Amino acid sequence: MLEKFNSITSQGQFTPMDTTGVILFPGADGGAEWGGAALDPRDGVMYVNANEMAWIIKMKEVGDGSEGSSVGQSLAQIHCARCHGGDLQGLNGIPELQNVKLRLETDSIKTIIQKGRGAMPGMPNLSEEETNAITEFLVGMEEAKDHRVENTKIEVPYSISSFARFKDDRGFPVVKPPWGTLNAIDLNTGEYLWTVPLGHEESLDDPNNPVSGLENYGGPVVTKGGVLFIAATKDEKIRAFHMKTGKKLWEDQLSSGGYATPITYQVDGKQYVVISCGGGKMGTPSGDEYRAYALE
Repeated sequence: MLEKFNSITSQGQFTPMDTTGVILFPGADGGAEWGGAALDPRDGVMYVNANEMAWIIKMKEVGDGSEGSSVGQSLAQIHCARCHGGDLQGLNGIPELQNVKLRLETDSIKTIIQKGRGAMPGMPNLSEEETNAITEFLVGMEEAKDHRVENTKIEVPYSISSFARFKDDRGFPVVKPPWGTLNAIDLNTGEYLWTVPLGHEESLDDPNNPVSGLENYGGPVVTKGGVLFIAATKDEKIRAFHMKTGKKLWEDQLSSGGYATPITYQVDGKQYVVISCGGGKMGTPSGDEYRAYALE
């Protein structure tokens, strides 16, 4: 790991990305997690889960569509490679695009580029000509059609070639745990009231000493009764915490990862907590269940 670390750029914060590879820390998915924070308006305390995960991000030069690369290829490097990899080989569970024509019809590819699907956002900012150029590059039609995009000028000299978590040969992050935390922050002062590890898994080094604090995707929900609910963790569990102390009150195993923010609501005087168990991240299996909980 030290050899790999010394082969990339690591000069502290605000180091520009380069073609060698730069450390991104916290990583591409937090710090503060995309699932959002929960706020108790009574005392101004914010509850937010976070990741401590080093990533390596690498750039590559993009052609201008005139020498050795088509316009569609250049546009794909700008708009597709940042998630699907510099060679469109797929990254971090994101599917490869090298053989997308074997999975999808041309019209479907174009629609997904325009409107998005699943975790992929749409790109309505692209013109019809740009969308067609990317689509035809992906399905290998450009050369046969001698396609041209007259109104497109490539002004982006570099694009993201790859980004990935910096892990050791056993699959563990290269920084010390906890890799995921749950935090309470007093917005009146900016001070942390408490921080606890979020999630746990068996350690390859010592099965009797689990690793505490896992990478997580999703956010918390808080209740007036002083209980916070959150799933989000790689160990595919949902938990409840005491909002004042951070003490874990309860947990349950889900059918698959709850990488979403729970919802809570009341019907006929009975309160429910529901989590979407979609899974599919961090190497965990996908699922299709909504799990609902309530007290007797």
